[in-house]
Amino acid sequence: MPVIDKYKFNRYIAAPKKIDNSDLISYVGLLIVVAYFFLRVFRFNHLPIYFIDGLIICIAVAYFFNRDKVKKQSMYRYEPLHGELICDLVFTADYIKIEQTEYPLDLIYNINFVEHEDFHGALKYKNGNFAGALSQGVYNFIVLKLKSGEEVQCQFQQISRHELRNTRTMLEKYYEVGIINFNHLVDILRIESMNEREILRVDLERRKQKNIDN
Repeated sequence: MPVIDKYKFNRYIAAPKKIDNSDLISYVGLLIVVAYFFLRVFRFNHLPIYFIDGLIICIAVAYFFNRDKVKKQSMYRYEPLHGELICDLVFTADYIKIEQTEYPLDLIYNINFVEHEDFHGALKYKNGNFAGALSQGVYNFIVLKLKSGEEVQCQFQQISRHELRNTRTMLEKYYEVGIINFNHLVDILRIESMNEREILRVDLERRKQKNIDN
């Protein structure tokens, strides 16, 4: 297998949040329920309250039945992106590039992948969702803590499950220079066997010591 010495991800830039259709439906439903109880409590005599009772019941039944149908249909649709994807998050053995800025490893104090489990096509809502149940894979976050004290945050997309494992060569290098801890490394690489973890730890420590000696 060829060694990958550079790997790019799509950086995600979220657009200003807007009310989507699912939120709107929920708000309208809540408004109807509040109005219904308001009328029942105050019992306006000039209003046909039993007609309103029947109307509310019909609306509620139609809402819940249609909601389940829409949610089931959404199991095969992607949720809206609500933002922009730009391919400018780059990992190399010498630096990490975010947007147009390169951060050399010797300027980085710590790397933390706060979230890294989301991927394009992941089932985000098991019971469906009005807007779409499949994820766009953008709920992944990396935080670079620089030696200057500055923190650089970036949200990015994974196209496939555990795509970050493609950066293994770079991540191992980051461990060797001391900017990512071992537990975090094996968590990202999805190495669960204790035996494999120990073999990797010994190998990385050997390489780290060799670099020190040189």
